[in-house]
Amino acid sequence: MGEDILSRVIEVEREIQEALRAEEQRLREAVAMAEREAGEEISREEERLRESLAGAVHEAGEGAERRAGKIVEEAQTLAERFAGLDEGFCLEVLRVHLSTILPRVDHDRQDVEG
Repeated sequence: MGEDILSRVIEVEREIQEALRAEEQRLREAVAMAEREAGEEISREEERLRESLAGAVHEAGEGAERRAGKIVEEAQTLAERFAGLDEGFCLEVLRVHLSTILPRVDHDRQDVEG
Protein backbone atom coordinates (compact mmCIF):
# COMPACT_ATOMS: atom_id res chain seq x y z
CA MET A 1 0.00 0.00 0.00
CA GLY A 2 2.91 2.32 0.72
CA GLU A 3 4.03 2.00 -2.88
CA ASP A 4 0.59 2.95 -4.15
CA ILE A 5 0.62 6.10 -2.07
CA LEU A 6 4.15 6.94 -3.19
CA SER A 7 3.22 6.33 -6.83
CA ARG A 8 0.15 8.50 -6.45
CA VAL A 9 2.19 11.32 -4.81
CA ILE A 10 4.73 11.16 -7.67
CA GLU A 11 1.93 11.19 -10.24
CA VAL A 12 0.26 14.21 -8.59
CA GLU A 13 3.60 16.00 -8.42
CA ARG A 14 4.11 15.42 -12.17
CA GLU A 15 0.60 16.73 -12.87
CA ILE A 16 1.35 19.81 -10.80
CA GLN A 17 4.65 20.39 -12.66
CA GLU A 18 2.91 19.98 -16.03
CA ALA A 19 0.18 22.40 -14.94
CA LEU A 20 2.87 24.87 -13.83
CA ARG A 21 4.71 24.55 -17.17
CA ALA A 22 1.45 25.01 -19.06
CA GLU A 23 0.61 28.09 -16.96
CA GLU A 24 4.10 29.52 -17.49
CA GLN A 25 3.74 29.01 -21.24
CA ARG A 26 0.30 30.64 -21.21
CA LEU A 27 1.72 33.61 -19.28
CA ARG A 28 4.69 33.92 -21.67
CA GLU A 29 2.28 33.98 -24.61
CA ALA A 30 0.07 36.55 -22.85
CA VAL A 31 3.10 38.76 -22.14
CA ALA A 32 4.29 38.44 -25.75
CA MET A 33 0.83 39.39 -27.01
CA ALA A 34 0.68 42.36 -24.62
CA GLU A 35 4.12 43.49 -25.82
CA ARG A 36 3.03 43.23 -29.49
CA GLU A 37 -0.17 45.17 -28.78
CA ALA A 38 1.76 47.82 -26.83
CA GLY A 39 4.27 48.12 -29.68
CA GLU A 40 1.47 48.50 -32.20
CA GLU A 41 -0.21 51.14 -30.02
CA ILE A 42 3.08 53.00 -29.68
CA SER A 43 3.53 52.90 -33.46
CA ARG A 44 0.00 54.25 -34.01
CA GLU A 45 0.56 57.03 -31.49
CA GLU A 46 3.92 57.95 -33.06
CA GLU A 47 2.26 58.19 -36.47
CA ARG A 48 -0.56 60.33 -35.05
CA LEU A 49 1.99 62.63 -33.42
CA ARG A 50 4.01 62.87 -36.67
CA GLU A 51 0.86 63.85 -38.56
CA SER A 52 -0.09 66.35 -35.86
CA LEU A 53 3.38 67.89 -35.96
CA ALA A 54 3.33 68.11 -39.75
CA GLY A 55 -0.05 69.87 -39.60
CA ALA A 56 1.18 72.31 -36.95
CA VAL A 57 4.32 73.08 -38.95
CA HIS A 58 2.24 73.63 -42.08
CA GLU A 59 -0.15 75.97 -40.26
CA ALA A 60 2.73 77.89 -38.69
CA GLY A 61 4.37 78.27 -42.11
CA GLU A 62 1.16 79.57 -43.65
CA GLY A 63 0.72 82.02 -40.77
CA ALA A 64 4.29 83.25 -41.16
CA GLU A 65 3.79 83.69 -44.91
CA ARG A 66 0.63 85.74 -44.30
CA ARG A 67 2.39 87.95 -41.75
CA ALA A 68 5.39 88.40 -44.04
CA GLY A 69 3.07 89.35 -46.90
CA LYS A 70 1.40 92.00 -44.76
CA ILE A 71 4.78 93.38 -43.68
CA VAL A 72 5.93 93.59 -47.31
CA GLU A 73 2.69 95.33 -48.32
CA GLU A 74 3.06 97.86 -45.50
CA ALA A 75 6.71 98.46 -46.42
CA GLN A 76 5.76 99.01 -50.06
CA THR A 77 3.04 101.46 -49.05
CA LEU A 78 5.48 103.41 -46.87
CA ALA A 79 8.12 103.36 -49.59
CA GLU A 80 5.61 104.77 -52.08
CA ARG A 81 4.60 107.50 -49.61
CA PHE A 82 8.21 108.43 -48.88
CA ALA A 83 9.16 108.38 -52.56
CA GLY A 84 6.71 111.21 -53.17
CA LEU A 85 8.13 113.51 -50.49
CA ASP A 86 10.03 116.63 -51.50
CA GLU A 87 13.76 116.43 -50.81
CA GLY A 88 13.83 119.86 -49.20
CA PHE A 89 11.01 118.88 -46.86
CA CYS A 90 12.84 115.69 -45.91
CA LEU A 91 16.06 117.62 -45.17
CA GLU A 92 14.16 120.07 -42.97
CA VAL A 93 12.49 117.23 -41.01
CA LEU A 94 15.87 115.56 -40.63
CA ARG A 95 17.47 118.82 -39.45
CA VAL A 96 14.73 119.29 -36.81
CA HIS A 97 15.10 115.78 -35.49
CA LEU A 98 18.90 115.90 -35.50
CA SER A 99 18.85 119.16 -33.57
CA THR A 100 17.01 117.42 -30.72
CA ILE A 101 19.57 114.63 -30.66
CA LEU A 102 22.86 116.42 -31.33
CA PRO A 103 24.17 119.48 -29.54
CA ARG A 104 24.22 122.64 -31.64
CA VAL A 105 27.52 123.12 -33.45
CA ASP A 106 28.34 126.42 -35.15
CA HIS A 107 30.04 125.96 -38.48
CA ASP A 108 32.14 128.41 -40.39
CA ARG A 109 31.45 126.62 -43.62
CA GLN A 110 29.27 128.33 -46.17
CA ASP A 111 27.77 125.12 -47.55
CA VAL A 112 26.07 124.31 -44.25
CA GLU A 113 22.67 125.85 -43.71
CA GLY A 114 22.02 126.83 -40.13
